[in-house]
Amino acid sequence: MLKTETFPENTLFCGEAGFVGYAFWNGIVNKGHHFLVRVGGNVRLLTDLGYARGRDGIVCVWPDAAARRGQPPLVLRLIEVKNERGSMFLVTSVLSERALPNVKVAQLYSMRWGIELQFRSFKQTFGRRQLHSRTAECRYVELDWSLVGFWIIPLFAVKEQIKVDWPPESSSVALSSAIIQETMERSNEEALNGRVLSQQLSEAVLDSYVRTSSKDARDKPNRKDKPSATRPILAKANIKQKQRLKDCKNTPSIFP
Repeated sequence: MLKTETFPENTLFCGEAGFVGYAFWNGIVNKGHHFLVRVGGNVRLLTDLGYARGRDGIVCVWPDAAARRGQPPLVLRLIEVKNERGSMFLVTSVLSERALPNVKVAQLYSMRWGIELQFRSFKQTFGRRQLHSRTAECRYVELDWSLVGFWIIPLFAVKEQIKVDWPPESSSVALSSAIIQETMERSNEEALNGRVLSQQLSEAVLDSYVRTSSKDARDKPNRKDKPSATRPILAKANIKQKQRLKDCKNTPSIFP
């Protein structure tokens, strides 16, 4: 997408822990954009590289392969965000805390959770984890129209729920989809009653219960890919890496 799409100037890409890597991040920066990404134990960060050690939270990503090719280190800001579940760690290419305060970082990252919920609803609730068309051309058509339907149904529901003072975030995609599907299946047997459909959609809201148990029970004890949010690996730069920094022709301006 970085190669084929056009983005607004100074776009800030916000991503989950899977969107990591020197080449990927460097590609974003070279396009004049920034990123904010959660990191865990799958990311190795360098500290005390050159004079950057004097700045709180400044770390570097500099794989040996990139260093041998003469590519400069990627300088980032490491941020720890604490919430009721513990700590999570994010890195951003925006080095100035004044330009991107830590409080704003936490807000931006939490906002992307709604996108994750949409992905889950589309794949699980809407049944599009696997497309049913046989050819690639038909799959693109199926995907496009599935997304159209996936967007329209919640809009129908939210329109009715607003009338009875339900906020949009309380709308249930699963209930709304089930109501529309049942209405379409009965269309050959009885005439559509708009009032009944409106009443049903206005009541298609999420349960108000509060979870009292942990979700950990959903994961099998011996599952290898059990979700985790460990700390990133922090390693002090060694003498060889510091010497490579001195020999690097494209040293970032943060290193005098």
